Amino acid sequence: MQAEDILIQGTDASGIASAIDVTATMFADRTSQVFGVPALPTGNVSQLDIVADRIDLRDNGSIGVSHPGTGNAGQLTVAADRLTLDGGNIRATTAQGFGGDISLSVETLQLRNGASINAEAIQGDGDGGNISLQAATIAAIENSDIIANSFGGSGGNIAITTQGLFGANLRPGLTPRSDITASSQFGLNGVIAISEPQIDTTANLAALTSETFDPSGIITPFCTREPGQNRFVITGSSLARDPLNHNSVGTIPLSSYVAGSGGAFQALPNRTTTPNMPVSIEPEPVLEEALTWQRHGDRVVLTAPRAVAMVSAGCQLESIQSR
Repeated sequence: MQAEDILIQGTDASGIASAIDVTATMFADRTSQVFGVPALPTGNVSQLDIVADRIDLRDNGSIGVSHPGTGNAGQLTVAADRLTLDGGNIRATTAQGFGGDISLSVETLQLRNGASINAEAIQGDGDGGNISLQAATIAAIENSDIIANSFGGSGGNIAITTQGLFGANLRPGLTPRSDITASSQFGLNGVIAISEPQIDTTANLAALTSETFDPSGIITPFCTREPGQNRFVITGSSLARDPLNHNSVGTIPLSSYVAGSGGAFQALPNRTTTPNMPVSIEPEPVLEEALTWQRHGDRVVLTAPRAVAMVSAGCQLESIQSR
């Protein structure tokens, strides 16, 4: 069966629930005697496949491959984007034979309000059926169960592959909570396996080249340690009269100062340029905030409590008087 949306809901006036069901027919005693058939059907149920975008089972609505007699339940396969069981059920049960197989492949699976997925062998010595669930997320709440139990035989097997399982927990039997169980009342318990899907994280990774890269061709050399190879030039018209004293007032031409040892400024009276003067200044990584300012005509001079000079070792310093 294939459809876009499937909704199975409610019961009729006689109390029979709405269902998509493949089952063996049980005849009344008089009919069985007339036709000479056993009271309990013995044949096995076949297979039911359903493909849909969305499937909703509500208020006892169901999908199943059940057997009311001694035969085996069939195989049920469901593929959908979304499967919701709100008081509904999916079953592959048998009264006295072997439970059937249920295979669900969905994007999201939700069970609530007493919903169930059941591959149970209710009576007799038959084993519980097998349930295979593959879903991105599974949520089971409000006493909703996933069952592969058996009465006299072995419990069935439940294999769940999902990225997220919410609400239900593995338990040795049914409780008022939401359970996942594959137990047997008189036989061996079944096996329950829950795993996460294997995701290939390398599929979208780009292959890196094995060749090495020489960055020397794109790096511009900075100040070298060879004297006379580089220059560091200060331009501007003036500074505060004493750059190291923020309380000083007035200005003095930049050409009158050069950086000396240790980063201190030294006055050079009557000189306008100091070309190619070797200096050795340790870098000062801390920047000082200007605390005072003075207006001189159309110029404003900002001063800080400490003059900061950052010059690489081996560079040449030249100050130029602006004109």
